[in-house]
Amino acid sequence: MKRMVYEFFGKLKIKNKILCFCLPFIVISDIIILSITAVMFRQLKNMVYDQTEQNITEKSNLLNSTFSNYDQATTKFLYYSDEVQEYLHTEQRVMDEDSFNSLISRISFNINSLLMNSQPSIMNVCLFNKYNEIYINNAIYVKTIEQTEKYASVLQNETSNMHGKLIVSQNPFHRNMITLSRNVYVPELERSNEKIGFLMLDISKNDLTNLLRPTERADAISIVLTDESKNILINASQMSDKQCADIIKDQKGKRYQVKHNILDYGNCEVIGIINEKVLFYDTNRSFWMELGLIFLAILITILAIYFTGNMIAGQLHAFMQKLNQTEEIDKNSYIHMHTQDEFKELSDSYNGLLSRIDTLIHTVYIKEILLKEAQMESLQAQMNPHFLYNTLDCINSLARQGESDKVNKTITSLASILRMSVKGQPFLTVEEDLKYIRQYIYIQKIRFQYKIIFLVEIPESIYQFYIPKLVIQPIIENAVIHGISKIKGTGMIAVEGWEDDNSIYLEVKDNGIGIPDSVIRKIDQIDAHDHIDFKTRDNHIGIFNIQQRIRLMYGNEYGLHIRQLLPAGSSVVVRLPKILTPKKRDDNIDDTDP
Repeated sequence: MKRMVYEFFGKLKIKNKILCFCLPFIVISDIIILSITAVMFRQLKNMVYDQTEQNITEKSNLLNSTFSNYDQATTKFLYYSDEVQEYLHTEQRVMDEDSFNSLISRISFNINSLLMNSQPSIMNVCLFNKYNEIYINNAIYVKTIEQTEKYASVLQNETSNMHGKLIVSQNPFHRNMITLSRNVYVPELERSNEKIGFLMLDISKNDLTNLLRPTERADAISIVLTDESKNILINASQMSDKQCADIIKDQKGKRYQVKHNILDYGNCEVIGIINEKVLFYDTNRSFWMELGLIFLAILITILAIYFTGNMIAGQLHAFMQKLNQTEEIDKNSYIHMHTQDEFKELSDSYNGLLSRIDTLIHTVYIKEILLKEAQMESLQAQMNPHFLYNTLDCINSLARQGESDKVNKTITSLASILRMSVKGQPFLTVEEDLKYIRQYIYIQKIRFQYKIIFLVEIPESIYQFYIPKLVIQPIIENAVIHGISKIKGTGMIAVEGWEDDNSIYLEVKDNGIGIPDSVIRKIDQIDAHDHIDFKTRDNHIGIFNIQQRIRLMYGNEYGLHIRQLLPAGSSVVVRLPKILTPKKRDDNIDDTDP
C-alpha cells in the first residue's frame, strides 16, 4: 500500500503534489476553524444573554432596594414617632380647635421629614387614623377627598392580608404616579393584630422609570414593573404598554425572551423583555461574515496553491540548472531571479554566499600578508641601525662602568623583544604583552636616562584577555621617536587600561609634540578592507599597521582612537574585544625562550 502511494505521487508533477498534499490539511484546518467559530459564537451569545439577564436582575434588585427604603422610612415614621402614634390614636372630632391645630402641626412636621428623606420624591401622603379620619399633606377639593377615601377603602382590603407590609398599586386618578400603601397596627406583640391606621404614598413614576431604564442596549431590552394582576405599573422601554402586555401574555414567539423577577413587595414583578433578534444582530452578522470569509479563503487558497505550484516548479528548475552550471566564482556564477518571493531571497543568499567566499579568500590572504608585513616592519623598526647603535652604545657604556647586571638585563630585553617580533603565536595575554612593554621601556630608560618618565597602570582584571601582539609596543615606540625625542624637557609616557562589558581599552599618552591632525584623520578613515601601501608611509608606520590589522580582525567598531592633548601631546586609545581563548597559529614553530 505504501509503495503504491509513493508510486502514485511519484508520477505527479510538483504543482499537483503540492495540491494533493495541502488540500486535505486545508479542509481539516477549515473544519476545525468552523467548529471553533461555531463554539465561540455560541459562547458569545451566551455571554451576551447572561449579561443582559444580569442587567435586568440588577435593575430588579435596585427597585427592590428602593421599595425597601420606603418600607424602612415609613416604618420609622409610623412606629417610632410619638406624634404619629398620638395622631393614630386620637379622635379628631372631639378635640378643641387649638389641640387639633397643634396635632396637625406636629404631624405635618413629621410628614415633611419623611418627604425630605425619601428619594424619589413623595408627591402625596395620606394618613388615616383608627377612626378613619384622614390627613393629606396637600390641599385638595372635597370631591377629591371622597375619591381618595373610596380608593383607600379598596386598598385597605388588598393590604389586609399583608399585615403591615407595603403593596404597590397604580393610582387611578394620576397615571404618572403609583401608590404605596400599608396598614398600621399596634406596636405591641399581644395586640399586633389590632389595626390603628392606614398609610398611602403617591410616588412619581419618572424617577422609578429612570431607575429601571436599561443603561445599555435599550433597543434590545425592555423592562417593566407589573402588579399582581400583570397590569403594567411602570414601562421603562421603547415599546407601548399594550405591546409589552401582549408579549408577556403570549410568550410563544421565538423572537422574544421574557425574564421574571418577583419583588418582595405587593407581589410585584420586574419583567425583562429581551428582543433576541436585535440583541444578537451584530453577533449573527459577524458570524455569517466570518463564515463567508472562511469559504472564500478556502477557494482562494486552493487557487493560490495551484498557481504557486506552477511558478515554484519553473523557478526551481531554473535555479537547479544554474547551480549545475556553476564551476567557479565569476560574474556568470551569480543567479538573478526576476521575482520578489523566497526564490529571490534564496538567490540573494546564494549570491551573498559566493561574495562572502570570495571576500573571505581575499581577507585571509590580506590578513596573512598584513601579519607578515607587520612582523617585518616591526623587526625592521626594532633593528634599524639607529636603534641598535644607541642600544649597543648603552650596553658598551654600562660594560665600561662595570654594570654587568644592567648589561645582562639590557641584552636579554633586546633579545626577547626581537624574538617576540618574529616568532610565537600572534596573540598574547595582556599580562604577557605587558612583560615585553616593560622590557622595551627598560631599554628606553637606559638610552634616555632621566629624559623620559614611564608610568604603567593596567588593572589585573584584564590581564587574562588575549590581544594581538605588536599593538601597544609600536604605539609607545611611536611616542618615543616622533614625540618625546623631539622636545627639550622631560618627557612622560603613561600606559593605562580599563574595561566595560564587552571590550577592553589600552591607552598610551605622552607629552610630546603630538600626532598631526592629518595623520589622525587618515588613521581614523582606515577601513578593514582598504589596501594601504605601508612603504609610502615614511612616518607612523606602526600606527597605520595596527589600525588596519585590528579592523580587519574584529571590524571597524574596534581599533585606534587618537586625540591631541592640551597643552601638548597625544592620546592613543586601543579598543579590543574581550577574548579569553587565543586563536592558534597553525605551524610548528618552537616558542621556547633561549
